[in-house]
Amino acid sequence: MLQIRAYKPRRDREAVRNLLRELLSSEKEKESEWPAPDEIFELYYNRMMKLCRKHAGKIFIADEGGEVAGFVTVLGNVLPSYPDEYPLQYAKITELVVNRSYQNRGIGRRLIAAAESYARQRGVSSIRLEASGANSEGRRFYTREGYRELVIEFIKKFDQPGKGK
Repeated sequence: MLQIRAYKPRRDREAVRNLLRELLSSEKEKESEWPAPDEIFELYYNRMMKLCRKHAGKIFIADEGGEVAGFVTVLGNVLPSYPDEYPLQYAKITELVVNRSYQNRGIGRRLIAAAESYARQRGVSSIRLEASGANSEGRRFYTREGYRELVIEFIKKFDQPGKGK
């Protein structure tokens, strides 16, 4: 039976690391120009843990009979970084990963609900997340869960970086 519970470092660390590798690999499949997962994994993992410490973050685990089926990372209090942003603290989901063999069973929805519940407990007025533009499936999921697009970022790659025009 599926249980959503708090992350336990000794018990869950390796499973979370494996799921994070799965997330990075999936992102690389969608965005071929992104760095190889092995090149950035340790930096990414360490940053995730550092942000949790800095912003009252929590990791929630989807536990299916002792197996880690997925996890969500939520930062409990993030301050706006631009002057034109609404000037209130918000929560932010930085990772949401469900093991491929457990997808389409409502686990992502339950993890999002846990993150939102934690955000409400922290007293923030909103929760945010980011999704790759190439992650159309994820973007549809977030829209169904009541999220809306806030900012859309564009990129233009140069043929020869650092060469004049």
